[in-house]
Amino acid sequence: MSWGKLFTLGMMTLVFLIGWVSSALFFVGMFSPDIAAIPEIDLKKTNPLSPLTGLFVMSSDEMMSPHDRVAEEQIKVYDDRVILLLDDPQWSSFTDTNSMDPFLDEGANAIEVMPKYPSDVHVGDVISYRDGADSVIHRVVGVDYDDSGVYYLLKGDNNPIRDSAKVRFDQIEGLLVAVVY
Repeated sequence: MSWGKLFTLGMMTLVFLIGWVSSALFFVGMFSPDIAAIPEIDLKKTNPLSPLTGLFVMSSDEMMSPHDRVAEEQIKVYDDRVILLLDDPQWSSFTDTNSMDPFLDEGANAIEVMPKYPSDVHVGDVISYRDGADSVIHRVVGVDYDDSGVYYLLKGDNNPIRDSAKVRFDQIEGLLVAVVY
């Protein structure tokens, strides 16, 4: 290979690397301030993209899974039907807000149950709750206490930041136990 071709290949590689690094730094700069501005989020746990991480790996911490609610013995599968043996189930559908994409979207159907006690709701659970006139379905990302008692912090899986409200147990309309696509 001639020196001219080698020089051209080296320059193309350098331009590519400069573009890649610039893009990663821009991406980190776009999203890190939003996360850092929320005092309730533990930055060690949420692992916002650091410049070094953003350059080489696009990964995040594992999201908490919902608490197991339906035992295998409560699920009956037959050739022509599926039966879930649940107390007071309610059917749910969803609007196209994109806040829970890709997990939930318009067209999906779900089954919810009503938790009996505040301790029945765990980090990772997906709950629907009343926010004024609206019904919202998001994932529990924190459980805490204040002078008024227990409250839950929620976030849509596809939202960059968590919901601003502290959700109280009496606002909960249901706890998701099954999704049917």
